[in-house]
Amino acid sequence: MENEIIKILGIDDNKDNLVILKALILEIFPTAQLFTALSGEEGLKLAAEENLDLILLDIIMPGMSGYEVCKQLKEDQKLSNTPVVFVTSIKDDKDSRVIALDMGAEGFLSKPIDRSELTAMMHAMLKVKKAKLDKLDENKQLEILVEERTKELIASKDYLNKIINTIASPIFVKDDKHKFCLVNDAFCSLVGSPAEKLIGTSDYEHFLDNQLDTFIAKDLEVLNSGKENINEEFITDAKGEIRTIVTRKTLYTDPSGNKFLVGIINDITERKQAEEKIKESEERFKTLIENSSDVISILDDKGIITYESPSHEKVLGYE
Repeated sequence: MENEIIKILGIDDNKDNLVILKALILEIFPTAQLFTALSGEEGLKLAAEENLDLILLDIIMPGMSGYEVCKQLKEDQKLSNTPVVFVTSIKDDKDSRVIALDMGAEGFLSKPIDRSELTAMMHAMLKVKKAKLDKLDENKQLEILVEERTKELIASKDYLNKIINTIASPIFVKDDKHKFCLVNDAFCSLVGSPAEKLIGTSDYEHFLDNQLDTFIAKDLEVLNSGKENINEEFITDAKGEIRTIVTRKTLYTDPSGNKFLVGIINDITERKQAEEKIKESEERFKTLIENSSDVISILDDKGIITYESPSHEKVLGYE
């Protein structure tokens, strides 16, 4: 460590003290660079200009005291990691030491300075500086990692939104409090509300009471049992019309154990209406046949009779 090039700043209003300090430091660290300042203001200026490894600071100085210099150093984000050691002629003044610690000082040296004590203190403070820089590097790396992870999450969420918004079927995700966490464009169109008004709200704020009971009951079935369910339900759309839907609800549990309900809706209103029309047509056709005076027979592709109208018995005399 004695061969390392280190930068040390001595701040003392007494030139003789600085001369002695310089001689001792160069004896311990021959390659060290020592900067000196005769006032707190000058010391702060040098600290801002140089990348220092250690500051040795006198407490009692005219103008700006050592306490105030230390306070300003520790409040400066760029300078706060540089260890500050107070050099004082007051050996047993506990109050002064308490104040110095409150200002952020890392150590104390007593005047006249003992060479072995100075050596031990400098070695210790250089380790403190290295530990602070290592911690700073770790924090920066952590900040970068968090920032990158956040960007990845945002990108993945945007990517997910783009995917689900290309799906024609309405899709929604609710938390275990029945509040919407994610909805696609098709779902927004169905209920007539944009995503920003749906996210964080529940079914209670958007649907009729007679529909809510079914929605909530089916949600709870999935959340409590973990089993998927598929149900035919009715929902009031953005135009106030009742739609017939089939909802497929599935449970998803994230790595933290949070439960979410994923729902996919299939609107079968038109199909239901078509089925009703076919049924009505069949009923009308059946009524026409059964009330016709003509004998009507239906044969399959093999010539086998599969149906005879009621008039068959009346006209031909047998069933």
